[in-house]
Amino acid sequence: MSTKESILVAVVLLVLVCLSSPPMGAQLKEQSPNDRARQLFVEGKYRDLVDSLGRAPLDSLSPATLFTLGSAYSVLNEVQPAVRYFRAAAQRDTANLSYRLQLARMLVESGMLRQAQTTYEAILERDPKHGAALAGLGRLLFDQRQFDKASDVFGRSLRGNPRDFAVNYLLGASLFNRGLADSAFAFLAVAQTLNPYYVPAIAMLALIQFNRDNFGEAARLYRSALGQQSNQADLWYRAGLCYHRLQDLAEAKRCFSQASRLDSANSTYLGHLGLVWYELKQFDSARAAFERAVRVDEENPTLYLNLGLALARMDSVGPAVEALKKAVVAYGPQDIARVYNEMGALYFSKERYRDARAAYQKALTFDSRNRTAAFNLAFTLDQLGEYKRAAESYSRFVTIAAEDSTQRRNVAIAKERLRVLPR
Repeated sequence: MSTKESILVAVVLLVLVCLSSPPMGAQLKEQSPNDRARQLFVEGKYRDLVDSLGRAPLDSLSPATLFTLGSAYSVLNEVQPAVRYFRAAAQRDTANLSYRLQLARMLVESGMLRQAQTTYEAILERDPKHGAALAGLGRLLFDQRQFDKASDVFGRSLRGNPRDFAVNYLLGASLFNRGLADSAFAFLAVAQTLNPYYVPAIAMLALIQFNRDNFGEAARLYRSALGQQSNQADLWYRAGLCYHRLQDLAEAKRCFSQASRLDSANSTYLGHLGLVWYELKQFDSARAAFERAVRVDEENPTLYLNLGLALARMDSVGPAVEALKKAVVAYGPQDIARVYNEMGALYFSKERYRDARAAYQKALTFDSRNRTAAFNLAFTLDQLGEYKRAAESYSRFVTIAAEDSTQRRNVAIAKERLRVLPR
């Protein structure tokens, strides 16, 4: 018997507990419709139940029998008949809030969310502290991303049952989605304490710790989550981010590799794997990861840029330039200068100074105040013996970099060259 069936059986038995059992040995034809419905439901004969009683007029059946029929249809995943019988049971016995509660749940399952919300609210008008109705309404609002309203409803629910781990989690998640991470943390921590194996609570706690720069604690929490769900690629990826920040490149590589193995179509996972290989100076492995990433996402300029850099470190100048050119095509104007800077550096390292000059000039075309391009163009012109143009470029660089403390060394070099170069 499935979990859903077990729950419905329990609900039906609780609703019908006050009804007497049929005499031992009684024939099915001698039973009342309610006794017949109950026996067939408990025996798991859901199809027999709906076939035998589903054609009877609704007003000929008791509220309990209507409820049992609705439960049978629910187990069979026939939502429309289930809604019809639950609704009839609730209308026939308006005092029985269990009937309304099951109707609200079935309305959610069938997608009739407005009616479900109205039904939950009707229950709460009768019993403002009804825990199951509060939890159900809160979850309905949460799933519709109405986090403000959901927070209020979950808070009311917890006043009646503060040890409900699911409501603690959902309240924490609602607050987190409202940007109230500090408030969310307390409820998420309670949820994890009450149920240490609930991965969504662990993962959200880890994310909060990561955003607080507590990378070691975030990594510990992600490891705990992976102990429960080791097949979740995103958990491996997020753990990898933690280890990357901790400069544990070996562990970061392991995590990103696992994420990429579990989801080989995710370019983000592959891109981060490539970055770690690059930092480990394993440029061939970095190239392979970036090539896999660009096959997945052909429009991502950063992947082409990183592929170009990896190829450059492997002395594959031609392929590196081709990758960088693809990055230029995909980038917006504000980022193109950076790509041409990298292209210029690649050419310069190979003593292809004219190509380097052209690349740096391109960078300045897209960003006229790009200090890196300005200095490197001046230095390249110096190498080419174009001293007058080099002096002009050094002078331009000093003007735009004078207030930049990160450029002090280059400014000093530029001023020294300006003292000796012809103008």
